[in-house]
Amino acid sequence: MLENLSNLLTVVLALSVASERLVAIVKNLVPWLRTEQPRNEATRKLVLQVLAVLAGIATAFLAQELLAAPLQGRGHLVVLGLLASGGSGFWKSVLGYVSSVQDIKRTKAVETKVQAAHAVATIARSAATRPAAPASFRATDAEAPQPTAAADQLQKQADANLAKAIALANATL
Repeated sequence: MLENLSNLLTVVLALSVASERLVAIVKNLVPWLRTEQPRNEATRKLVLQVLAVLAGIATAFLAQELLAAPLQGRGHLVVLGLLASGGSGFWKSVLGYVSSVQDIKRTKAVETKVQAAHAVATIARSAATRPAAPASFRATDAEAPQPTAAADQLQKQADANLAKAIALANATL
């Protein structure tokens, strides 16, 4: 899904740049669009916005053969043209959404690491506190697991790994 979104944003970005260039060309051809007009500034801005929408839609229709099949319908081309004419406000919103998606993915990755470290610590604790098997199950007493420094070391290492994972999660968030 994210790959499809990335592809769509790439198409809209290319159309946006092309339509922006088309608006700049037309703007330079019409003198009263080129310079700010104190009395008619609202009209000039409205004309520029309408020109941007028309340029976006025209650019989408001109690029129709280069677009993937699902984007080639008339309705899709009009929507692509409208998105392409959105300007910097549209791209600021897109950047905010993409940043939010990245933050969510990063948070989920950290949560997964913490859960894995917790599972390892739990397993280590249960292994360190597991009672020895009854003598009837052992071939010799030499095979009997003895609570040793190794078990304590394993428990300490598991707790240290869990603490590191929690510290990493807190530092990342």
